[in-house]
Amino acid sequence: MDYAPFKALLEAGEWEKADDEHRRLMCVLAGEEAELREWVYFTEVSQMPVKDLQTIDALWRFYSKDRFGFSVQRKIWISQKKQWAKFFKKIDWTTGENGDYRKFPQEFQWRADAAPGHMPLTNALRGTQLFEALLEHPAFGPGKPERTSEGSFFEGSSSRETPVRFELPTVGGVLDVTARFGKAAVIFVQELAK
Repeated sequence: MDYAPFKALLEAGEWEKADDEHRRLMCVLAGEEAELREWVYFTEVSQMPVKDLQTIDALWRFYSKDRFGFSVQRKIWISQKKQWAKFFKKIDWTTGENGDYRKFPQEFQWRADAAPGHMPLTNALRGTQLFEALLEHPAFGPGKPERTSEGSFFEGSSSRETPVRFELPTVGGVLDVTARFGKAAVIFVQELAK
């Protein structure tokens, strides 16, 4: 995957053009059919490679000084208890007292000081399934940590233990915790979450 055009647009502060290139890259990741139709189905997101999504996210974060990117949006979404209306307001995708959606592209804030999480744009006019699939993708969301050259996070643990990942709200954001617990502890945590 060639990220050079995307990187150059971000580096130049051409936010709207960078967002357009981002959308094109997402279609490439989703496959040939998505490239032809020029948009992504939510069902295609699960097949997108973790490494590519994390690379795109890292470029957004680096050139925006950690203001933009899917991981930034995910943290905000979690802090808003995954409530879309509150989330859209927080990232400034709505306007006015009625919370009307901004008109694309003219009403969006194509500048470095836009609200944290304002970019990249993800079409939510037909619903939030695509956006949710992206924010919950293993590149950013729940799931067991990937293997590294040093081995699995859970290697050497007792086979009677269950890997559990959960997010704890904190004053400064959300703490992402992954640990191994015995079955009784897992049931206890599940009951607490209800």
